[in-house]
Amino acid sequence: MEKINGREAKTFKNTTFFAFQEVPYAAPPLGNLRFKAPAPVENWEGVLETTKNTKICVQGSAGVMQDEDCLYLNVYTPVTPGTEAKLPVLVFIHGGGFIRGSGVYGGYGPEFFMDTGRLVVVTINYRLGPFGNNVLKYRLFPRHMIGRVLR
Repeated sequence: MEKINGREAKTFKNTTFFAFQEVPYAAPPLGNLRFKAPAPVENWEGVLETTKNTKICVQGSAGVMQDEDCLYLNVYTPVTPGTEAKLPVLVFIHGGGFIRGSGVYGGYGPEFFMDTGRLVVVTINYRLGPFGNNVLKYRLFPRHMIGRVLR
């Protein structure tokens, strides 16, 4: 099983939670994978650092750092990783008409949910515009890959 290393964070009310950012759920859609349906992410060796904000998918927003390698999700949990707590999971899929938006920490942070201590929040990035909509004939969203990562 692959391992990830996240970071400890605080809410506005000083409640501690744990953030795992930029967890890959599909292979980077670069080179011959561009304009194709998402491919499974390959296993990694050792521990993956998931402590930085997720890359934003290419879109029309000027002044924002963007990258085609953006198929990542972010997981925020109020409990210590490895505990057996069974909490509900809120998966937030950003809007933007499939042409803009992202699930980055600053845009849709989990702080308000983490104060309850009873919910895991997941945000996600997905390909936008011509990079994403070209694969709609295959499926709208790679749900099977995301479920594999969240297990």
